[in-house]
Amino acid sequence: MRSVSRRGAAAVVLAVILSAGEAQASPRGEALHLQHCAACHQWNGQGIPGFFPPLAGNPLTVSEDPWKIEEYLRRVIFGYHGGLVVGGEVYTGTMPPIGSAGRLSDKELVDLINYQRRAWGHKASLIMLADVARARGVYAPKEDWKTVSQTGGPCRFEYDANRISYGSASRVLVWVRTSVGPGCKATEEGRKTVEKLGKEYAGYEFNADLYEVDCARNIFKLVETLHMTKDGKVIGMVKHKEQEGEIPAGSVIDRVRDEVCKRKP
Repeated sequence: MRSVSRRGAAAVVLAVILSAGEAQASPRGEALHLQHCAACHQWNGQGIPGFFPPLAGNPLTVSEDPWKIEEYLRRVIFGYHGGLVVGGEVYTGTMPPIGSAGRLSDKELVDLINYQRRAWGHKASLIMLADVARARGVYAPKEDWKTVSQTGGPCRFEYDANRISYGSASRVLVWVRTSVGPGCKATEEGRKTVEKLGKEYAGYEFNADLYEVDCARNIFKLVETLHMTKDGKVIGMVKHKEQEGEIPAGSVIDRVRDEVCKRKP
């Protein structure tokens, strides 16, 4: 076996150190943060009280939960509006969709998010291009959407049978899609919301709502709403205040509960 010279070993060590330093605070990611995020979240990730939440020390920024990572990416890519609570404080600012409409590429998003996951003392794992791709396209229409039992109204409801997450105790996370139709109140309200966001959101066709259902206690939370085009592209996102409520008998979420809770492992 060939021996490694001291100079060669030092070069290897230096390369490792430089790689680690780049992972800690990538110059590319830092530049992207300063350009696209610092005006609201500040250069040091501290945010603006009451308007824009801090990224530094924010559990969502550094989460290792795949669901949370995907949620964080969707916010950056598609934007969101609606109140957020971080550390017990309410933030009411609106997040623009900096990762859609050609603003940032997937590689730039990876650099940006990894900077935020390693800056300000963070030590979270690094995301990859596959994570961004999944956040962009996981909601495209596919055969996994199952029609909910007929509700007798003008709306068509479906749930994503492939993306049901069973949490602790009796908690279930499930996506429910509401298709646009004449007289469908949910999608008519969604259209008005999307229209307020600008012309780039043309093509809105339906909502996808993420619900947290408690099978045992018969309660639910509406977590977030995605506004989507016919081909499944997400063009807007609303984060809801996660307030618990009793599931109304005969409602769409009641019918979905019947489907997903009986499948619970």
